[in-house]
Amino acid sequence: MAYTFSPPKYTLPSKAFEPAYLALHRRGELKRRADEAITGLKACYVCPRNI
Repeated sequence: MAYTFSPPKYTLPSKAFEPAYLALHRRGELKRRADEAITGLKACYVCPRNI
C-alpha cells in the first residue's frame, strides 16, 4: 500500500511564517514579560541557590 503525503489543511508557506515572539519583540512586550518573570524569580524560594 503506497502512502501519499498531503499537507495539512491549515498550513502556511514557510516564507509567510513569523514566530509570534518577533511581533512581541517589536512592541516591547517580550522585554516586559522577561523583566516581569525575572522580578518574580527574585522572591522565589523553591530553589536553594538564593539561600
